[in-house]
Amino acid sequence: MISGKLIGAAKSKIKNCYDIVLKNKYYMKPTLKSDHIVTIGGAKRHAPYVVSIDDFPESPIVYSFGLGDEVELETRLIDEYNCEVWGYDPMPKSAEYINEFIKSNKFHFMQAALMGRDGVERCYFPQNKNYISGSLRKENVNWQKFSEDSFMVNTFCLKTLMNMNNHNRIDFLKLCVEGAEFEVVKNIIETEVDVQQIAISFCGRGIKKLYNQEKKLYNDLLSIGYDLLPYSYDGHLTFLKK
Repeated sequence: MISGKLIGAAKSKIKNCYDIVLKNKYYMKPTLKSDHIVTIGGAKRHAPYVVSIDDFPESPIVYSFGLGDEVELETRLIDEYNCEVWGYDPMPKSAEYINEFIKSNKFHFMQAALMGRDGVERCYFPQNKNYISGSLRKENVNWQKFSEDSFMVNTFCLKTLMNMNNHNRIDFLKLCVEGAEFEVVKNIIETEVDVQQIAISFCGRGIKKLYNQEKKLYNDLLSIGYDLLPYSYDGHLTFLKK
């Protein structure tokens, strides 16, 4: 029989997690009202992203990190808004999926990971064999567990990849980097990369130790001229440069 003390401790832990989520929702409030945004994606397993299409030029440049086997966002941006997409994912299953099913000449794929520096790092496979997403910062992810099975992957900072592709700006950047979003955004700010929109998937919402990092990321982006667009799902937030 479970003791009352254990039940009380469990309830306290649940309440603490709930309080943290509420604080995050309250703190990361939109700073820009706009009727000219669309939500794209979410047809399969994942929530959609918010995109401000009115801020797109004639031929938008899109960088997308973390593809898995669901690229509705990327393909719709190509088909409906004439975007050119550069997609990146370190996972072997994702590379197999992209190479087999994505045939558009506007979709350019490279099996690599985005981080705050160029180098080589260890990437961990998910425990659940049905999942695709791995992580280089698994301690910052709460939606799945990772095994100790891993492999080494090439990592690049955003500016390096842009130089490789001869780009001096990005019109829409999607970051689904499984816990590495904090160091990636820090590097983007430090290197002064020209990005019009940054859509971030926060993979550890509700983890208490990440609360201050999320607040700092939010404040840092606002302080250099970004607004947070309205959203329906607080795990996918899009920041638009004023």
